[in-house]
Amino acid sequence: MTQVPDFVSLNGPDNTGKTTHLLRLASRWERFQPLGAVHEHDPEPWARVARGDYARWWFEKSTTVELTELLLAGHVKRAAARQSGRTGLLDRGLPMLLAVATATCVVKDELAVGEAFNTSDVYRRVASRHTGDLDSPASIPRRRAQLRHHQRP
Repeated sequence: MTQVPDFVSLNGPDNTGKTTHLLRLASRWERFQPLGAVHEHDPEPWARVARGDYARWWFEKSTTVELTELLLAGHVKRAAARQSGRTGLLDRGLPMLLAVATATCVVKDELAVGEAFNTSDVYRRVASRHTGDLDSPASIPRRRAQLRHHQRP
């Protein structure tokens, strides 16, 4: 039997159909397990920061450490929710979450991209000591696929 990955992620901007496509995939094979977005697995902190002006919190009030920890904590909890023998379907995977943290660090902390990436990577490694192996989903060979929108499901 062909080995299936532990995780498949769809990455892209908000409101582009990632969740819709993941749910369609899940309906086609019982071993697919939709796991959704990071905020769904750690809802309390996300609800707290979403009160009021979410964008202002993200870009002005939060620290890069706080944002990165929030993203990574949700990712670890989401990955832990995957049932054995199933492929977890992720709305944005770890590499995308690190890219988001890095881009935010560039904007907020006015760092060069390389320096911001190194900063986010350090946060990732520190968080992994406390929350589990964050690299496991990323250690699976990546296969890229391009999805195109069609009128029919």
